Amino acid sequence: MNLPLLLAAIVIAAVILLLFALAIVNFTIFLDGVPYVPSKKKIVYRVLKIINPKPNSLFMDLGCGDGYVVRYAAEKFKVNGLGIDLNPILIVWANLLSLFTGLRRQARFKTQNVFRADISRANYIFVYLTPQILEKLAEKFQTEGAPGALIISNSFVIKGMEKFLIQTIPIDKVKVFVYQL
Repeated sequence: MNLPLLLAAIVIAAVILLLFALAIVNFTIFLDGVPYVPSKKKIVYRVLKIINPKPNSLFMDLGCGDGYVVRYAAEKFKVNGLGIDLNPILIVWANLLSLFTGLRRQARFKTQNVFRADISRANYIFVYLTPQILEKLAEKFQTEGAPGALIISNSFVIKGMEKFLIQTIPIDKVKVFVYQL
């Protein structure tokens, strides 16, 4: 048998299996959470510039996807970043990107359900989740969040958190809502 042909067949089979596994993971996460939709970079830049996170503070992103928001905050504002996401493949990718960009100590990521995340020490919590998930998180924010912590919600108000709303930031056709506990 031709060795290069055999190696090519093995690589193709491995890629097909990886894509199949990815599809299954994404489908199960879609059923249990939200699909991966990254925040637009323009929104992240503008909001973090306005919020101006303090160096060495804890900045969390619940539903972090590939971890861009956490890496950006860690690099530009010198925060300690922690990203939480249900998708283990995205978390592996986020950790690799953090390693390759030299931010491994400042920007960490872990696979976890956002409802089980420890938010008690976070100074800033960024979320880009569906209104239904945010409404369920409202009680967690109020009971487990640190006093004075800012919750930054990309695109959606958090029902049940109206009395904590301190700022609405319009960016093009999107609004970002900032709450303070």
